[in-house]
Amino acid sequence: MNGLVFLLTICFGIASVCAPVIPQTHSVPPSEVREIKQPKLFTMLNLGLRSESGRVIAFVKNDFTLFPTVVPVSLELYSSEQYTTSYQAMTLRSHSYSEDLNMGQSLETSCPTNGETLYWLARAYYCEDGGEWKEIFTETMHYDGDGTPLPIG
Repeated sequence: MNGLVFLLTICFGIASVCAPVIPQTHSVPPSEVREIKQPKLFTMLNLGLRSESGRVIAFVKNDFTLFPTVVPVSLELYSSEQYTTSYQAMTLRSHSYSEDLNMGQSLETSCPTNGETLYWLARAYYCEDGGEWKEIFTETMHYDGDGTPLPIG
C-alpha cells in the first residue's frame, strides 16, 4: 500500500510539472490595439538592353517574387540622337505590356536601328499586387546603325 501511495504521488507530481501552461488573457485598451499588417510583397525584376541583327531589344525578367501575386509590367524602349539619361527627353520607340509577369517569365520589346547611330534607354514600371507603381531604368547605351555597342563619350 505504501508503495502504491508513493507511486501515485510521483505520477501526480510529474503530471503537474508537465501540464501545459494556459496563458492568461486580458483585454487590451483600444489605444493599444495595432493593425495587423499583411506581409510585404517583393518582386525583383532584371531590366536590360541588348542588340541583335540591327535591332535594339529591351527586356525585363521577373527573377523573384515573394508570395504569389499579380505583377503587371509595362516595358518601354526609348532612343535619342543626343546623350541623355532622361527618358522624357527621348523618343518612345517601342512598348510592351504584361498583365502578370510571373516569376521566371520575361517580356521584350524591340526596334530596328534603321542604320542610325543612337542612344537607347529602357524603362519598366510595375505594380506588386495592386500597390504603388514603381519604375526602373537601364543606363543609357550607345549603339551604331548595325546594333553594335559603342562607348559613350
